[in-house]
Amino acid sequence: MPGAAPPTRRHALCGLAAMALAPLTGCATGPGAERVDAFAPLPLVLSLDDGPMLAPLTLLTPAQRHDAMRAALAHEGVEAVMFMTAGIGADRPEGLALARAWAAAGHRLGNHTVSHLDLHDPSVTLERYLAEIDACEALGRTLPRWRRWFRATYLNAGRDEAQRQALRDALAARGYGLAEVDLDSRDWQFAGPLQAQLLSTPDAQAPAVLALRARFLAQLDERTAALAAAARAERRESALARGSTSGATRATTLPRPRVLLVHDQLPMALWLPEVLALMRRHGFGFVAPERAWPATPTSVPVRTSLVYTAKI
Repeated sequence: MPGAAPPTRRHALCGLAAMALAPLTGCATGPGAERVDAFAPLPLVLSLDDGPMLAPLTLLTPAQRHDAMRAALAHEGVEAVMFMTAGIGADRPEGLALARAWAAAGHRLGNHTVSHLDLHDPSVTLERYLAEIDACEALGRTLPRWRRWFRATYLNAGRDEAQRQALRDALAARGYGLAEVDLDSRDWQFAGPLQAQLLSTPDAQAPAVLALRARFLAQLDERTAALAAAARAERRESALARGSTSGATRATTLPRPRVLLVHDQLPMALWLPEVLALMRRHGFGFVAPERAWPATPTSVPVRTSLVYTAKI
């Protein structure tokens, strides 16, 4: 084709992926791109919660933590979404700069309230919770690549079905979608022990730190295997429902993307490359966050109940 770009290394690797030699993303092209074979990567979205966090942690500054995570994602060509908790960093100039850096790198930004309230706490009313969503929106919509995707804090989206429905209705009225999770990495369980160990021995390659990393990856490996098995079973069932023929090249529609949850903490600053590699070993390929959630509606007005003023 006149003016077409020359083949890239990724295009060449996609050809290998078609022969099931490497589970890479972005290989579907042409008129049949909406269909994949049984060996195609299972789509996965990477989401990062609680950023940008400016709390001081050992070994790396907040800027160094974020640089390390963005570098790992860039190396693998992964587009992620960071769900901002506005009151722990983005309300200050240095935190706002980190959020902008994520957007500049091609990642999306989503809403994770201001102070990380727990909706399952009986003292937290839905009205107060929605006010924090609106406050985060007021700051977030000033940033590039902001999306009206909401991640429930603690993954708690309501104490009962009535409250869950009320939250869904309120989000829909604001033009928001609820960004749910399929696999919590549980990195937050290792953040405290890792911080304590690095305070004692500030060396990321110390035996005790490597032992923590091994434990973290082992539990994640086990649960990722179960998620991959379920995703493959869903793909097989979809193929059978569509009357597809059996065999290694049986085609089916693209399965829904699964969503992986990690956090803006030391474990991901140090271990994100291993997490990405683990996901690929289980047959997952990373896709853009828009594959998991609809595009941000533009026709629905935002109902702001609280104007948020950043501390800048």
